[in-house]
Formats: sequence, structure tokens, C-alpha cells
Amino acid sequence: MYRPVLPWAEPDLLLPGGECGRGLRVGPRGPGREGPVEVHNCSLLRRSRNRGNDWRWRSAMGSYGLSQGSIAVVVTVVMVVDTVAAAAMAVDVNVGIKVVWVKDLVTVRRLPGPPVPVLLSFNLFFMFLFISPVIGWRPWPNQKLNATDLEFGGSKKYEGSSEFVHLKYHMGPVLTANITVHTIWYGTWQKAQKRIIREFINSISAVNSKPPSVSGWWKTVQQYTDQTGKNISRTVRLGEEKNDRFYSHGKSLTRLSIQSVIKSAVTARTHPLPTNPKSGLYLLLTSDDVYVQDFCGQVCGFHYFTFPSIVGYTLPYAWVGNSAKLCPGVCAYPFAVPNYIPGLKPFKSPNGDAGVDGMISVIGHEIAELATNPLVNAWYAGGDPIFPVEIADLCEGIYGTGGGGSYTGQTMNGGDGATYNMNGIRRRFLVQWVWNHLLNYCTGPNALDQ
Repeated sequence: MYRPVLPWAEPDLLLPGGECGRGLRVGPRGPGREGPVEVHNCSLLRRSRNRGNDWRWRSAMGSYGLSQGSIAVVVTVVMVVDTVAAAAMAVDVNVGIKVVWVKDLVTVRRLPGPPVPVLLSFNLFFMFLFISPVIGWRPWPNQKLNATDLEFGGSKKYEGSSEFVHLKYHMGPVLTANITVHTIWYGTWQKAQKRIIREFINSISAVNSKPPSVSGWWKTVQQYTDQTGKNISRTVRLGEEKNDRFYSHGKSLTRLSIQSVIKSAVTARTHPLPTNPKSGLYLLLTSDDVYVQDFCGQVCGFHYFTFPSIVGYTLPYAWVGNSAKLCPGVCAYPFAVPNYIPGLKPFKSPNGDAGVDGMISVIGHEIAELATNPLVNAWYAGGDPIFPVEIADLCEGIYGTGGGGSYTGQTMNGGDGATYNMNGIRRRFLVQWVWNHLLNYCTGPNALDQ
């Protein structure tokens, strides 16, 4: 699942994040849904997920959950009254805290305007958790904090090798047969926009692209295998397409109605999309006037599999939205920047369409994870299959050597001033790196130190 990687937090519910000078943005959440998005440039705390009364911090090093027991930490909690209680949380990551457990944290409400100290007039209290180490695995090999643990947060290169990432194979299927991407164009799409996306998908298997290339990027994905040792297919090709230009399910979609859109495409009376669960991927792309549940605030794209009760088949699929009108500064970054950041200029997009160029990296992210974890039971880090940390999640926001946090890493600039990091068949693209489980760090074809 691709989530926003922002250079600074939105000005709502922002609390200091240690010497990073940034903090955690907390948006509306509820039990069992994604939690806050970590937006400071310290690489350890990436994002969290709230499951009932337990917070699971998903970091660059994996996903770590604590029940009632673990390290002692100090958490500042702001309680805000708005018909129901709300909570925001800031963690001083400068002291090396990587996981935090907060009990009975209630649904967060979104506040208008920046979180100034006036907000503390409601309720401010400090919570101390003095607890012994949990039995479950944690991000450090030793059971007690030491000097190395405390220094780790500030010293580790985001894209560098890490012994603390536990990406494992959970014996589920991966896509070893030739992969066919069936596309559903939902809403109004221009021909030029479709051409950009089609060429990116076709470039994954192209053999003669100028290096660094999209096909070189895919070679990292190919290294993943199934339980028989067979690698993921090197062949990714475009399949059939379906146009849903009349918004058959409206301009506001939920996660379940997305599956209904796919059902309509595979059961259409005329030119239905073929159903091939073993090698077919279904890519639903929504135009810039369509809102999807959790879009912009929590995700820019996600993947899952369809339910037979809705679609009639179990099919791996991904959704990616065009954020050009709704939130370009969130999901098309760095080709657009948030309005609340003065003086920061966006990069020039390589294909002249910031919204679609921003989609390209999200599409690559989701296709890579669909290939390695199509049914959410194959390759992922962390102990919870409901909230897996997948091969692209570990490298979100990294486009080149030295990348991490809000810095994209070393990229290239064309003669026209456009920013990119890899070549397609004829076009250029900016695509995030993915995790290399053999080398144990994020890699890409444009790396300067590999």
C-alpha cells in the first residue's frame, strides 16, 4: 500500500518531533484502520496502525507491536473535546524510541488550523509506561536499550543495509507466470495520460531501454521466489482495457465499491476483461475528479484481492488515483508540494503531467507488491499479515542514493529540467526503489554505490 510521503507535516495536530523539527500528523482514524503518518526526516518511525487498544508502529525497520509490556517511554498526549474525545501523539525519536504502546487511545478528530499551544487548554497529560520486555520480537536483537540503540535513530542511512529488517517469506503464492495487467480506466482520461501509463507498464519488460531503466528496476522484484524456488516473472505486459467513462459507481468510491467496479468490468456483456487469477493483475485507475475512501489523507494507492462473494473470483488488484485536483501536494510529490510549505518549488515532471507522473511511482509500488504478495501471505515484514510491511513500503520516498525522509535521493535532470531516475522505452520516469532481500537494503537501477 502506498501512503503519502510528505516533506513536512500538515498543520493540523502537529507536535514537535525532537531535533528532527517535525512530528506526527494524526488524521481521522478508528480501530482497525491506518493510523498516523510519520512525516519527519528520522527514518525509524515511518507510520503506525491502530488496532483496538494497541498501537503498532510501522517503521523502516519493520512493523512492531507491543501489548502491555515493553520499554519505558514518555508520550505526550493532547486530548481535544469535539463532541467526542480526540488524541494526538508526539514521540521524541531523538532518544531512539522506535515503538510505543498507548492504551485506550480513542478516535482522532481533525482540527481546523495549526496546533498551537492554545490547544493544550483542553487536556494535557504525560503518560509513563514502565514495563518489562515483551515476548514478541522487537527491532533490536538485545533485550535492553544500550548506547547503540539510542544512537541508531540518528546514524542509520535510510537506504543503507540493515540487519533489523525482517522481511520473510510466508509460503504464499507469488506471480511466477507471465504477468498480464488488465487496466480499468474509471472516469475521464485523456489519451496522452493513458499513453504515459501504458508505456511505463510496457517498459517493465523492455530489453533495450537506456540504463538506468525501468526493466533494471524490475530485476530486484524478480529476485523474489515462491516455495519451489521459482522467481517472479520477468515478463509484465499490458492486457485488456476497460473504459468506465460514465462513472458507473459514482464519483466517490469505497474499498468495497472498487471491487464492484472490477466485477462490472469482468462480467460486462461486451468485451469483459478476462479472469486469470494466476497471472492476471487488475489495475483500477481513477481520474482526477474521483474520490476514493482514504485517498489523500491516508493512501495514494493500495492493493488487495477481490472477494468471491462480490466479484465471483479471487483476483489480485490495485487501485491508484490521479491526485491532480484533490491533493497533488500529497500524492504527486515531488512534482507538486503542499500549499503550507512556503518557498519549496516542485520538481518538473518528466512527461509534462504532474498528476500522472506522480501516479507512475505509485503504480510501480503496487505492481511490485502484487507480484511478491498477491494474496497478502507471501513476502512481507512484521508479524501481522493484516498490516504487512511489503517490499515497496520499506523504500517509500526513496528514488536514489542517499534518499530518505523528505529527500528523494540522487536523481537525474534532463536537458528540459525535468527530474527522473530511470528510462522507459521512450519516456523517462521517477519511480521509487524497492527492497532487495538478498542485499538487505533498498536498491534501484540508478544507485551510485552498487
